[in-house]
Amino acid sequence: MPETASDVAAAAAATRKWAAEDDWERHKATITRLYESMTLAELKDYMEVNHGLSATNKMYKTRFKRWGLWKYTRAADIPQILKAKTERVAEQKPTEVYLNGKRVDLDKVERYLRRRGSIRKQVEAGTLFVQSPPSSNGVVARKRPPDRRGSTPASPASTVSLVSPISPTSPLYLSPPSTLRIPEDTYRAIRDYYDGCFSGRRWVSVSPVDERVFLSTEAGLHDGNKQLTEFHQRFKLAFRLLQAPAKTGPEGMKMTRVCFAELPDVLAGEDPTMLYCILDLVRRLRDAGMDFLAVQLLQYLDGLSAAPRRGSGGQRHAMAGIWRNLLLGLEELGPEQTRHCAQIAASRFGAHLGEHHIKTLEAKIWSVFLSDATVEEKEVFNRDLYRGMEALPTFDYRNLMVTCDYASFVRKRGRLDEAAGMVTRVLADPAKDAVLRSFPPMAYNFISVLAKIRIAQGRLAEAEVLLRDAIVIAEGTKMDDDSDLMDGLVYLENCLRAQGRDEEAEGVLARREAVVRESLERVGEKENAV
Repeated sequence: MPETASDVAAAAAATRKWAAEDDWERHKATITRLYESMTLAELKDYMEVNHGLSATNKMYKTRFKRWGLWKYTRAADIPQILKAKTERVAEQKPTEVYLNGKRVDLDKVERYLRRRGSIRKQVEAGTLFVQSPPSSNGVVARKRPPDRRGSTPASPASTVSLVSPISPTSPLYLSPPSTLRIPEDTYRAIRDYYDGCFSGRRWVSVSPVDERVFLSTEAGLHDGNKQLTEFHQRFKLAFRLLQAPAKTGPEGMKMTRVCFAELPDVLAGEDPTMLYCILDLVRRLRDAGMDFLAVQLLQYLDGLSAAPRRGSGGQRHAMAGIWRNLLLGLEELGPEQTRHCAQIAASRFGAHLGEHHIKTLEAKIWSVFLSDATVEEKEVFNRDLYRGMEALPTFDYRNLMVTCDYASFVRKRGRLDEAAGMVTRVLADPAKDAVLRSFPPMAYNFISVLAKIRIAQGRLAEAEVLLRDAIVIAEGTKMDDDSDLMDGLVYLENCLRAQGRDEEAEGVLARREAVVRESLERVGEKENAV
């Protein structure tokens, strides 16, 4: 049988020798030089073809970080860039500023500083100093040719130097990129918020195995977790519907309106896991290219938090600083910064509630989920946590949460039989099933996960039975929470259509649309409002 392209690729991957430490050092000068004018993808391909250096994108990025090789403009260079631009503008000359031989995007620098107006004043006054070693790069500016067409751009060698290389005593803006991208103020605000809420007994835990941590108010203890979970699930469902604009886009927009209408109450509920849910939604939206919606979400939270709270003596919401800093740093908010935000919160759960408390375990799961860990690293974490919980002599909500999360993870990796086994072992054990049924939302999660597995296996009749069972559970706990019901109806409709039962599917769709209308009415909106 002739060898296929996939066979060749598989064989090459199996025999590939990844770059070792001495390989990196040997090619460091070449990589540094080429990266000035190449994208990472171009550099990676060039080095593999011409030098036999095989490495993943992540390996390159790790190496760049170790070498201090920054592709884009450093924060510490911004004062000199502004100075170069200001001097050229004063001379009424069109300006192009170059850093390391590359043209700086001045519009991007301007947008960055608009978000940090107070810091711009400090930069211009020369009162803000960097605490880390400054950049050794020079910044140059040159007159922009009036028309580049039909002419050859001047080379960087012909530029006029307006700013000398930065000296150790120069007033510099902020510090290196890792600090710039998510200000230390954000990390400090997260730590102070969690420490303050726990130490001040604003959050009260009644049991290490109970899924709730209560907010202490003048009216008594308040559980905001159910409301937050509904908001998070509903927003994720709206996001999924928005990704098919021609088919379900209008329905997704209606559900998004419901989410925004409920946000003031969610914020007031102040559940400890709210930060994770918002970070997750922002990550999903940005990964899907819906940055505008991520910005609106953080802007609304910022506005709600900045206003004085009723009965608080004019004080703002305790999370106001967190939302403001996340909004200001949104453009540079990457997996590393998101992970650090989540890990700080997780560490505070452990310090105040104990390592085996349900909320500590939940926080650890979130911090790994929101990180840039590889799939294999996430697999190890989930497997170890699952085995550790299985080894305990007790079985409670903590076991259910960890089992459901790990089963979902394994399902998404395509190991359907293994995932189904985790779920069915709980359902088949009378004692464990009784614990599961005492938590209806978790029972819905278990059964719906098994239904999704059966759909992937092509066992649609079994999946339909499971989905109808899950929908009954969701209806029994509906009241104000209809996110599970909506989710179940979406999957049931698709399951029926896959079986060619379009008429029944239309009935399920009509039922789902009715639930959306009820949700809009509940939050005081009209279905067709703009």
